[in-house]
Amino acid sequence: MPSGPASARASAEPRHYAFIHIPRTGGSTIWHALALLSKDVEIPIVDLYHDAKRKFNNSSKTVEALVDIQKFLRANTCLIHHHVASKIDSFFDRKLQYATVVRDPIDRFLSEINHVKHFVQTGMDNNIDIGWDESLLKLACSPSVPIETLVHQAKSSPYFQDYYRRWFGAILLGRDGNDCTTSIQDIWDPRFPTYVRQAFSYIGNFQHLERVLLDISRSFGLPEPSIAIGHINKAKQSFSTAFNRNEYVAYFERDYAFL
Repeated sequence: MPSGPASARASAEPRHYAFIHIPRTGGSTIWHALALLSKDVEIPIVDLYHDAKRKFNNSSKTVEALVDIQKFLRANTCLIHHHVASKIDSFFDRKLQYATVVRDPIDRFLSEINHVKHFVQTGMDNNIDIGWDESLLKLACSPSVPIETLVHQAKSSPYFQDYYRRWFGAILLGRDGNDCTTSIQDIWDPRFPTYVRQAFSYIGNFQHLERVLLDISRSFGLPEPSIAIGHINKAKQSFSTAFNRNEYVAYFERDYAFL
C-alpha cells in the first residue's frame, strides 16, 4: 500500500516516477535510497512488488495489486517500485517517468545463479517467474555443477541472450509484445532501441551506482543524496582457469549493446 501522507506535494497534475527494478542489477540499493529521499519530501511510495507479495503471496501479481489503488495513483504524485516485467502504464492518466539500472549481462547472470540457488535451497520460493528453462534451473541448483557448465548452457538461451531487450519489451509493449498505442510492434523492430531510450528518463550502469542514484534523484525531482549509498557487494564471481569469459561475451551482450 502507499506510504506517506496522501496530500504530499500538492499538484494540479500528479506525476508518477517509476523505478524499474531489473533483478540483480543493484536495484534494491537504489530503490531503498530513493524511498528515503521521497519520504523527506513527503512523496507517497507505492511498492508494487511487496504489495503483490503481501496481498496475494505472489510478487508477480502486480496488476492485481494495482487495481484497488488505481484511484489513489491517479490523484497523487508517487514514487513507484516495479520489480516485475509487466506493463503498468494503463493504470495512470499521465505518462510514467521511468528510470532503471542495467549490469553487464554475464555478471548479472552469475549473480542470478547465486540468488536462485539460495531461494531453492532454503525453500524461499516467491513464485517469481525467472524465465529459466527447467534443465538449466536443475543444473544451477546442483552444487557439483561447475560455473563454466552453467555459462556454456545459458549462452544458448534466448532468455539470457536478449535479457534486457525482453525486459524493456515487457515494460513498454506488454508480454504479448504488441501494444496498439505505439507503432513499435515488437522488440525486434529496428526502432525499438531508440524507443527504449526515449521512454526512459534515465538508464544507469551497475558499475557506477553512486552516480546512478544522483542522476535518478535529479531526474525524478528528488533531493540530492547527502550521504553515500549503502554497501553493495560488487565482488566478481571466482572462476576456474578453464573459464574464458571473452568466449561468451558475444552471446550475452547481444541484448546489452543496444542500450
